[in-house]
Amino acid sequence: MKIAELLNQSADPQWTLSKQAGVTHAVGRLPTKSNGEVSWDYMALLQMKKRFDDFGLKLEVLELAMRC
Repeated sequence: MKIAELLNQSADPQWTLSKQAGVTHAVGRLPTKSNGEVSWDYMALLQMKKRFDDFGLKLEVLELAMRC
């Protein structure tokens, strides 16, 4: 079983709290551009994955950010 949490694209207090609670994997949302649109850019995805890796979390799932 993998313990995962839906986390923001960049490190914040929720990342720290999740790690303290034993979370090892993350669910993230696709990166967004400055205009709020979803970015499918390879480099943006790679940079986001690296942020999770550097923090010690494995980015396991990507969700599409939906607008309401």
